[in-house]
Formats: sequence, C-alpha cells, structure tokens
Amino acid sequence: FVVEPVAPAQAPELVVDRRGVEARLALAGRPPRVNFWATWCKPCREELPELLALAAEPQLGVDVVAVSVDETWAVIDHFFDGRVPASVVRAPHEAVRAEFGVETLPASFLVDAAGVVRFRFAGAQPWSSSMARDWLASVPRTAR
Repeated sequence: FVVEPVAPAQAPELVVDRRGVEARLALAGRPPRVNFWATWCKPCREELPELLALAAEPQLGVDVVAVSVDETWAVIDHFFDGRVPASVVRAPHEAVRAEFGVETLPASFLVDAAGVVRFRFAGAQPWSSSMARDWLASVPRTAR
C-alpha cells in the first residue's frame, strides 16, 4: 500500500460526463477518493472492484468518484455488464486528467472536506488489505 503525501492544493474543478450530460462535481464538503481508471487498463480492472467495495462500507466513510478515461460509455457499460455504479463517471476531456496531474493509470487522490488534495496513490492499491483499511481508519473523517 503506497501513499504519497502531496503539497496541499485546491482540487481542480472536476468536469465529468454522467451518461452523456456534462456535470461539475464539487469536491469540497464531500471528501472523496478520486480514482482515474480505464477498462483497457489491467491494473485498473483489478483495483476498481476493491475500491468500489470500500465505498459500499458506510463505517469506513470512504466516498469514491471513479473517473473513467475511456472514450465512450459503451465500453464502460460492457465492463459492468450494463450495471454501472452511480459513483462511476467519465472524463469528457483529457484536460480533466491533466489538471489532476495523472500520468499513469490507475491513479487515486484523497481530497479533504475543504476540497484540498492531500494524498496520492500511484498505481493499483490493495484497498481490501488490512494495511489500507487501517490507514483509512486513521485518517480524520474531514480528510476522507
């Protein structure tokens, strides 16, 4: 489990595509883990189910925004057999990934309640591991 503290900076505005409708996600007030992934990325395909499972455990207080960089919803739909979780969105422009400084996939960021990026997780992480769960439990609720 690799966590990289980053110099605190306001999270870029996250413009995403929710089934053909562009939306701006306000990250302040709702501390999420923003995960950039793609269906063609093998490590992403292995990591994403664990990350989404964590978000389904309310006692952990982990919110996830899974930002697919795939070009179309058709491949995302196929990946999820037509049952795409509500937390999955699509990056409609490459600028979304660039603004977060994503160079390789998967890449995750922890944003605090003030909308400030605090941590980066480069590469696929073992989200269901005891190390990851213990770390998440140790992070103050306002920073999750």
